[in-house]
Amino acid sequence: MKQYSLWIVTAALLAACGNTPKKERQAAAPVFKPVEIPVMLNTPAERQRFVARHFWDNFDFADTAYLSEPALTEQAIADYVHVLRSMPEELGVASVARTMQLASTDRRMYDRFTDLFEKYLYDPNSPVRSETLYIPVLESMAVSDHLDSLTRLRPVHRLEMARKNRPGSKAADFSYTTGDGRTGTLYTLPARRTILFFNNPGCHACKEYTGQLDGSPVVGAALANKTLQVLALYPDENIREWTDYQPHMPKAWINGYDRTLTIRDNELYDLRAIPTLYLIDADRTVLLKDVTFPEIEEYLTEHQAGQ
Repeated sequence: MKQYSLWIVTAALLAACGNTPKKERQAAAPVFKPVEIPVMLNTPAERQRFVARHFWDNFDFADTAYLSEPALTEQAIADYVHVLRSMPEELGVASVARTMQLASTDRRMYDRFTDLFEKYLYDPNSPVRSETLYIPVLESMAVSDHLDSLTRLRPVHRLEMARKNRPGSKAADFSYTTGDGRTGTLYTLPARRTILFFNNPGCHACKEYTGQLDGSPVVGAALANKTLQVLALYPDENIREWTDYQPHMPKAWINGYDRTLTIRDNELYDLRAIPTLYLIDADRTVLLKDVTFPEIEEYLTEHQAGQ
């Protein structure tokens, strides 16, 4: 767990000013002390449940002085997200939902928390992004009295997209076309597992993912024994650019494009960022959604004995 350095330093500074006149003490910056876990809670599960419910016990959501200390509040959110990611999903989801209720005390505080949760849990560039943990934030925003009907449109749409192709659900089927004109569908692929790789020709991050996938011994072995297929799919309309880029794509993959643009126009998949990776099982159940390559490789490594 991260060290609460900001909080500790702030607390020490305040303690050193114990003789400050009352008026000056009232104007001092607010402090947020981490919750203390009762010593009688011995098991990791007990301690996780306590922190999930009591993380914000020492944070006064009605005290707007916290808004004048953005670094303090952001550090608290960052540490909170770090803690949540070590918990079972259902516990983390319930904790975020409760946090949103607490933040609803004040409109400005609510906006601050939704902005920070977007930064840490939703931004594609966040190393700790988590759609699972962000869903309760969107659920709160979709019905919040703090937002007018127009402002709610964005979180409502994001919530709709987040609920699509969730792990454990059936992946949306679609058709693809390859460079030689052949067609197929996701559901007709014969492999036990499929890496679905949404990409654009020439994008830097796509090139990195291509190199990682193509250079992975785990992926290569699974491709060789036909327990895995990689379907690289271009979802946009510049087919000439896609065709010109094909020599740079691995020949062992299925490289296709969406000729009818159904995926993009009907929003079958949430493609807010490219590249996007999914891992799909033989029965077309989504195993991993919008994950990094190391997460794909870790899953395949852990489950290769069962292939």
